[in-house]
Amino acid sequence: MARSYATLLGCLGFAVVLIRGLLRGADPCATLLYAWLALLGFAALGLAGGLMADHVLSESFPRPTAARRPTQDASARSRHQR
Repeated sequence: MARSYATLLGCLGFAVVLIRGLLRGADPCATLLYAWLALLGFAALGLAGGLMADHVLSESFPRPTAARRPTQDASARSRHQR
């Protein structure tokens, strides 16, 4: 999720700065530099936001742990022994 957010926000920042530069008739080299900086900045923000979202989701919906598996295996074994 973090990489997806970073990619999406980075590309969005790049496109917005590039279009703004084209509409204003700015210097192409400067526009590309600012667009590249926007890509890096927004990708970092997207990565941070995605990592936070991953953390929140993993805390909200925990995955089954190894501690739960032996009890399930023990109950399955007891059924087979009958």
